[in-house]
Amino acid sequence: MNGLAVSLASRSAISAAEAADLARRAEVAGFDAVFLAERCADSLALAHSALLATERITVGTAIANAAVRHPAMTALTAATLAEESNGRFLLGLGVANAALNERVLGLPAIRPVAYMREYVGVLRSVLEGGVEPLPGEYFPLAGFAPDRRSSARIPVFLAALLPRMLALAGELADGVFLNLLSTAALPAARSQIDAGLARAGRAPADIVVACILPCCISLDAHAAARAARQVVAEYAMHPAAGAVFSDSGFADELLRVRERIAAGDKNAAAAVSDAMIDALIVHGGPDVLPERIQAYRDAGVDLPVLFPMPVDDGWTASMNDVIRYASPTGTSAP
Repeated sequence: MNGLAVSLASRSAISAAEAADLARRAEVAGFDAVFLAERCADSLALAHSALLATERITVGTAIANAAVRHPAMTALTAATLAEESNGRFLLGLGVANAALNERVLGLPAIRPVAYMREYVGVLRSVLEGGVEPLPGEYFPLAGFAPDRRSSARIPVFLAALLPRMLALAGELADGVFLNLLSTAALPAARSQIDAGLARAGRAPADIVVACILPCCISLDAHAAARAARQVVAEYAMHPAAGAVFSDSGFADELLRVRERIAAGDKNAAAAVSDAMIDALIVHGGPDVLPERIQAYRDAGVDLPVLFPMPVDDGWTASMNDVIRYASPTGTSAP
């Protein structure tokens, strides 16, 4: 899959109806895919709404949290979504992070790479007609077979930030979702993916490299920059931020931002430099979009995924703005 996609954040508190309307607008605007990000709503349920509102566009999750769903049930849900949409559904999976899964949700600790390897294996076995008894570490199934085998081919993408998960994606996934990477950091990520491809005897063409690009777009470039600083500050507390920001050359700046956040500084985002937002966030006026999208394509991204962040009038307005400004066809829905 190539082209251009947009991801809609459920933490924006958009309703299922709003997600469906935004997906319809993305389709009219000529986007190739629309993804639903999970946080304040079930991304699979939002994908269902988006599929019902569209006819051509690929609709998927970016991502659904595999740590809270049994792979057999995820397979059945994905098969239903794919069948009702004539094969337009794409399943993006991730394991979120320990802070959410263990401390907030009370789930047992997992080894993320081992968990995801087993998860995808069970999921694909169910999609192919059933699972023989398996002595898995996380899913020791006694045997499971759906009432009927799905006829739809469902692409499975893995969200990956760190080397071992990137390699696993290369080994067994149809695609990988990168996130918050500068173009300078992409070659290192690609080398990890390629290592997984080589281990499995696969070719580079066997995987789609998608990269989620947080976007702060406004006719007021200063407002866009302020919003971009806030986005970086929010990401700074993610457990994987140390490695991800270091790969882009911002280890020292990340430390300063984290120190201010830990001290309760409500203006910690001011510590985020111009260099950081220029490298990590697509920000500015609408005119910056074509150049930044092309820069990621040139760095090896097959599918840039625009991820609108709130500027000026909030989430929904920003999502509509990015869909309109980045329209591959130059058209927009009424």
